[in-house]
Amino acid sequence: MKHLIFLLSFLLSINLFAQNSSIDSLSSEVVKSENPSEHNLQEIYKIKSFDSTYAETIKQYAEKNGDTEGFSFDFSSYYDYLRKIVFSNENLFIREYAAMQLPKIFFEGCRLIKKDTVLQEICLKILKPEDAIWKINIDNSIIFFANLYTNLAIKDYISKLGVPFSKLTSKQKKTFKEFLIKKSLEYRLNIYDKNPYRIVKANALRNILDVLYLYQDYEKADYYYNILKKDYSDINMDLIKNALIDYNPEGRLKVGKTVPEFNLQLIDTNETLSPEKLKGKYYLLQIWATWCAPCIAEIPEIKSIYDKYKNSNFTIISISLDDSLNKLKSFWKKKGAMPWHNIILENGFNDKVVKYFGITSVPVNILVSPEGKILANNNSFRKEGLLKTIDSFLNQK
Repeated sequence: MKHLIFLLSFLLSINLFAQNSSIDSLSSEVVKSENPSEHNLQEIYKIKSFDSTYAETIKQYAEKNGDTEGFSFDFSSYYDYLRKIVFSNENLFIREYAAMQLPKIFFEGCRLIKKDTVLQEICLKILKPEDAIWKINIDNSIIFFANLYTNLAIKDYISKLGVPFSKLTSKQKKTFKEFLIKKSLEYRLNIYDKNPYRIVKANALRNILDVLYLYQDYEKADYYYNILKKDYSDINMDLIKNALIDYNPEGRLKVGKTVPEFNLQLIDTNETLSPEKLKGKYYLLQIWATWCAPCIAEIPEIKSIYDKYKNSNFTIISISLDDSLNKLKSFWKKKGAMPWHNIILENGFNDKVVKYFGITSVPVNILVSPEGKILANNNSFRKEGLLKTIDSFLNQK
């Protein structure tokens, strides 16, 4: 009930926000920079009015069903509307503004954009790296358009090769990977270099770190992290704060460090677990939630690991960030038990242990040695996978 009240309050705030003057939907710097006419403000209001329609629809669904599980929304008409504006002869700022709404509907479930290469090309053409418009939809805009840019470059690259990717030689695949990394960084670096707004530059740096960590280029990542920390750590924005935690070279979950302290109670028992109690054992810490699709996708592999090593000097501790034990037990009933140690932290990311660990997203997996040292973390597992990585340590015994 507490969660539902919060959800409805949040949705109501969106609804009221959308009904205010459309100038409120833009930061003062964007308005000052672009100085949109009254006509353009009215066009912006029309675009933003979709937010109130969406918010009202999901609110009504939640009121009727008691939750948002199973909710769906057809974004295709809104997509067509935005596409029409982007292709129009309207004021450039309005076209840019419409383009900036596309990431929102993409991440909410609309996949039409993936197939529309003409729209992608137009958006990339009208959005300049120095534009103030990047301050709008700050969460998703850079990653969205950088990915469009990269995907178009990949299509062109493969097309020029004249053979499908599966037929490439090892040397060609290596060259392709280098090209992919270069293109993934190129768009983000361009925005960082040319955009005059600190919040945009900081967000571009965050995106650059995402790519460098994905491809395990930690030396370059540390270079850009130090810039982010030195020049932009004063920006009061969760995205930047989280990046400073997630990509901190001295992060608490770094391989080789002692696992952070915790003392947590197991579900349905008074027993607690801590690094001290677990000394002498290898163990996998899995931080997850039932609402996290990648977390759920990992569970079959974790079960295989458990079955393989349950009679060895090894155990698993799963820490759920779900907001109620009932949700967790319902998940087990549907998907099967997780027959190892289980803990729930109902405050989720606000739990003091989660904050101490520096965790801002899930899944997180940490393999700890009998001496309490971190042997592998998300970055390690990303390279080889959970089972293969754990095999490499436990088979050394």
